[in-house]
Amino acid sequence: MTMRRLIVALGYVFMLGPPHAIRIHTEAQGTGGELDGVPLWMAVAAEFIARSGMFLVISWMFQVALSNEEFRRFQVFNLLIAVYVSGAIHTLIHVYCFGLKWGRWSNARVHRTYRLGRNLVYSVIPAFPAAGLVLIWQEFNQIPLFQGQWVEWVFLGVWSAVAVLGLLQAFVVKRTPHGVEGAMAPVQGTKSDNTVRSDKTPH
Repeated sequence: MTMRRLIVALGYVFMLGPPHAIRIHTEAQGTGGELDGVPLWMAVAAEFIARSGMFLVISWMFQVALSNEEFRRFQVFNLLIAVYVSGAIHTLIHVYCFGLKWGRWSNARVHRTYRLGRNLVYSVIPAFPAAGLVLIWQEFNQIPLFQGQWVEWVFLGVWSAVAVLGLLQAFVVKRTPHGVEGAMAPVQGTKSDNTVRSDKTPH
């Protein structure tokens, strides 16, 4: 397995990557399989439940490896909740853009809307490692964890900075968002970003 595939797989398990329900649902139509004729929302729900199960197992393994005491002291649970909620919102944004609006909006508008929502949702994730570095610094210097407001200020500062960068990136970058190609094929086809599909994506 190449490094890129490993990163994609980890992103999928940890809810960071885009869902694949739309691609799977589209490919299943007309095949007579289990998903043939099934509403898109059922395929999305089934995939989300499966990903949630994998995420819970990985989170439990992480807790066991870290020990319950360290897990509580560093409030790792909050990080996992933030990642999971962000992944759930990301799934909704992905389905809204590529399942409901693809074919009704121009490709460029769909990509920009998706990128904007995704960037804003995930802007909170880098704030946790940044706050974690402050906690490690406090631990190393024998300062009670979360003493003062350094953790909060670093968290909010990084979150705000990444959110602003995400907004700029959403309006400046024109290419197809990373990860969408594999999650959407063959729904996207090879049409340019300035065209609108005449056929409707099943939903």
